[in-house]
Amino acid sequence: HQKQRPWYKLEADMHKKWVCIASCPCTIQVDTAQGLDEILAVLRSRNQDQLAKNLQEGGSGPSAAGSGVSAGFAAGAAVGAAAPEEEAMEQPLNLQKDAREAQKQKERELEEAKHREREAEKEREREREREREKEKAMEKQREQEEREKEKEKERQKEKVAPTQSKAAPPVKDTKSMSKIRRSLEKENIDFEDL
Repeated sequence: HQKQRPWYKLEADMHKKWVCIASCPCTIQVDTAQGLDEILAVLRSRNQDQLAKNLQEGGSGPSAAGSGVSAGFAAGAAVGAAAPEEEAMEQPLNLQKDAREAQKQKERELEEAKHREREAEKEREREREREREKEKAMEKQREQEEREKEKEKERQKEKVAPTQSKAAPPVKDTKSMSKIRRSLEKENIDFEDL
């Protein structure tokens, strides 16, 4: 009775009325109320309140006075005289089936949670990719605008250069100042008034 088993399975020896709880190193005699209390305590310590409740409902309860467990308990086999052998075999199978279903449900929920997390991560990656594309497009647009500005500056320089080269050269003074002064004096124009 000290075999390694999943903790939720109870194995009952119909003849000796001993039970082994999973890998628990001790055996508990279940034909007494104290033995039933010990099993219930072990189940509750392992957070298996539903199994303990099923066991308590199926058995004679902790207040039984040593007459044995009257009906089969949910995690094990019936040991008392009140339950027929068929019912005793049915209850452990039902409990095992329920435990398997609960385990499958937990696995499905875990898988769904993982799937949701993967989908969320994919969505975050797509969002990051969109942001990168947007930044690239903005950078490209800025570069295009810079090139346009440079071209515009070049065009402005080209427009200004030809107009400067076409401007008339400065007038050179061919006459000396004294000749100009003399011609003004002849006209009676005061040079200082100019």
